[in-house]
Amino acid sequence: MRDRATLCWCALLSFVACVCLPPGPARATAAPEQLFSQAGAAMGTTFTVYLYSNDPMQASACLDAAFEEIERVEEALSNYRPTSELSRINRDAAKEDVTTDPEVFHFLEI
Repeated sequence: MRDRATLCWCALLSFVACVCLPPGPARATAAPEQLFSQAGAAMGTTFTVYLYSNDPMQASACLDAAFEEIERVEEALSNYRPTSELSRINRDAAKEDVTTDPEVFHFLEI
């Protein structure tokens, strides 16, 4: 399960990077790229997001988007948060049928 969680995080961060960063040719004509990073904690671990950008404002926006998505996923799937959807399912499923949203259901199916 740990490998699957790592794969999910990598896919999530790759998606955010693809959405936020311009395609290669646009970067070639702009100012030199710099490395930006931001660290955080989620799902019981500490992680750092690294990205290259020639635009500090765009880098900041991408990092913000990545951390917003991480927060959204953690609120749904973290077994470390008693308020998460996954924790609710675990808590209530032994007592009654449980309904959840399609995204969480799909994750649990996988």
